[in-house]
Amino acid sequence: MVGAILATMFATASALTGDANDDNQVDISDVNAVINMMLGKTEMVANCDVNGDGVIDISDVNAVINLMLGKGGDEIIGIREGSATQLFEVELKSLYEELDANAIHPTVAAMGDYVVVCLGDGRTPVYVNKATGEKVGEIALGEAEPTGCVSSDENGNLVIANFADGQGGNFCLWKTADVTAEPVKILEAPNAWGITLGDYVQVIGNLDEDAVIVATFGGLYAQHIARWMVTGGVVNPEPQVVEVGGSSVQQIWSRDNNFNVSQRTSDPADGYFMGQYASGVDNFYFIDGATNQIAGTLLPPPGDMSGWKYANCYTCTFNKVNYTVLFSIGFWPNWGLPGALYLFNTDTVDYFDGVNTVANAPGLVATCLVGDADFDVTPYAADGRVADVKLTPTKDGKYLDLVYTSNTHLMVGCVEFDCVAQ
Repeated sequence: MVGAILATMFATASALTGDANDDNQVDISDVNAVINMMLGKTEMVANCDVNGDGVIDISDVNAVINLMLGKGGDEIIGIREGSATQLFEVELKSLYEELDANAIHPTVAAMGDYVVVCLGDGRTPVYVNKATGEKVGEIALGEAEPTGCVSSDENGNLVIANFADGQGGNFCLWKTADVTAEPVKILEAPNAWGITLGDYVQVIGNLDEDAVIVATFGGLYAQHIARWMVTGGVVNPEPQVVEVGGSSVQQIWSRDNNFNVSQRTSDPADGYFMGQYASGVDNFYFIDGATNQIAGTLLPPPGDMSGWKYANCYTCTFNKVNYTVLFSIGFWPNWGLPGALYLFNTDTVDYFDGVNTVANAPGLVATCLVGDADFDVTPYAADGRVADVKLTPTKDGKYLDLVYTSNTHLMVGCVEFDCVAQ
């Protein structure tokens, strides 16, 4: 019973946090009352869920004790420092019998206890155990076409996109909350722009409530995004087509250079992040939401020779903090160069100042190297080198999952962060 009581079952009581007996003070009687709630002996009271995770457990008991002692303020906001745990990292070859690194465009999503991998070549996406990386099964596709990519939202919904070649076909998105349930089509939009859609799709927010869907264009002079707003769980079929960065962004035309963007929040006015691989300007950018021009920049570390691929970023809100992750692939694994994941607190973007690097920025909260040196990466992708990364909170709100994949290191993995006091 401990930790299994939902917040929706809580009774109403005093507005004072931790005041379980409604006497407008927090003392030892409240500690005892919260223990009884935790054990299911008494009715739950909402303001005794001190850490706001939807359950009453021992962490709330400790928090009430701290409030009683006047300590307060020990609530962990965001992730706990030093809590990064590598849950798994496995070779893509362990999931598919035949694999040509130069012919695939792997993307990744997280939903519940699973990580979903899509190769973008029409084969059915597979889902693996989030804790071990062991293949569990294949996604129930129904009418969905896995020729583009997969993505996921903050609520664990899986999105499947087709690849629309810009020759008059439709760009479609399908959604499901269950790996065994056939996805439902939520968007069908004519791709009349003459350039491709479907390589990358990012969903920021909750598709069952409010969110923004962003798809980056590919092909010759691709410097645009298509953006669809979701309100009350309904997708507005009319896209906003935006040119990103103006003349400061190099026009790019291949998957090897394909740029990628991620909204800072589900509100486009809050701006967005952009990465690209382009000689001399392969920085990590913040784009102003009103002007769609570059408003800030983080540089690569001096002397880095890993082969920057700043085309993969993703953003989400976890435990009251906005986070953005950047995936730098590391182009030459045969030289022993790993990829790198950079996780930033983006409640503020003042440190995107054109001086700080991704490795020393004040907002950097974690760096994780990826790509096991023992993996068989031959032949690795010689061109069309791509990767993908997602951030997804767990359902209980206590953990943040960072999932990633790459056709260069030919792997998929998951790093987990927590907000649980130890």
